[in-house]
Amino acid sequence: NKGIKIIVMIHSTKDPIAFPDKKLQNLADVFLKCSRILVHTPDDLNQLKDLGIVENTSIFPHGILDFHNRKVCYQNLLAKRSLFKDKNNNTKKIISSYGYCLPNKGFVELIKAVSILRSKSFIVYLRLFCAIHSSPVSKEHHLELLDLIDELSIADQISLDNSFYSDQETLVKLSETDLIVYPYQKSNESSSASVRHGIASGVPVLVTPISIFKDVSSVVDLLPGTNESLIAQGIEDWYIEKFNNGVSQSVDQNLWREQHRFSKLGVRLQGLIRAIEQDY
Repeated sequence: NKGIKIIVMIHSTKDPIAFPDKKLQNLADVFLKCSRILVHTPDDLNQLKDLGIVENTSIFPHGILDFHNRKVCYQNLLAKRSLFKDKNNNTKKIISSYGYCLPNKGFVELIKAVSILRSKSFIVYLRLFCAIHSSPVSKEHHLELLDLIDELSIADQISLDNSFYSDQETLVKLSETDLIVYPYQKSNESSSASVRHGIASGVPVLVTPISIFKDVSSVVDLLPGTNESLIAQGIEDWYIEKFNNGVSQSVDQNLWREQHRFSKLGVRLQGLIRAIEQDY
């Protein structure tokens, strides 16, 4: 009513399963009054279209952090691989995962996958960066993970780090591993911020085949499934088929990173805002 132009960016258009009274359609009339509704995927755009919200919608990519040390960090890691030796003088296989310590992230399945690989004498070392979330369930889940590691007797292969790091610190730590695995079991989100940290680091990324990773499918590798056996198989296959043959970042991946940097998207968003100002 005051002529203020409103732009809303929606991270997910799926109705929350646990709250049946909270539906996107309840906000349809409000969204129609906005200058622009921005979503991340075509599926989200179609979801709004089904609600009759068409004229003021646009797709705007979910960006990644600028990480200027990406190439240097990963190239240095590959150059120093011979320094990472286990007790049998074999080069260590070091993987990582990143995200809040929550049950749906699939950390239980990933830890079990490490144990399965151990039983096959395929030893990988997991660095799990899983900060504690404000939700009480997060602390409980952290204790469950510790108990599981003890139960499986693989504490020598897993480091569980629940510290909060700055974005750049996180990217450096992720860039010091061979592979970043996102073993998510389910999600109601349309797009993942965590996986973008992995992509920004320059390290190869392996994800479960669920819809939250659909918008980055061109720049990540897919696990064959979500359970621990298939996650273990996917990690083993990746090392045999890709790492042992020399890991390299494709032109498409580097181009994708360049196009999705926040610094670049910021300029694009500014242009969109200026265009909306001129239209009114």
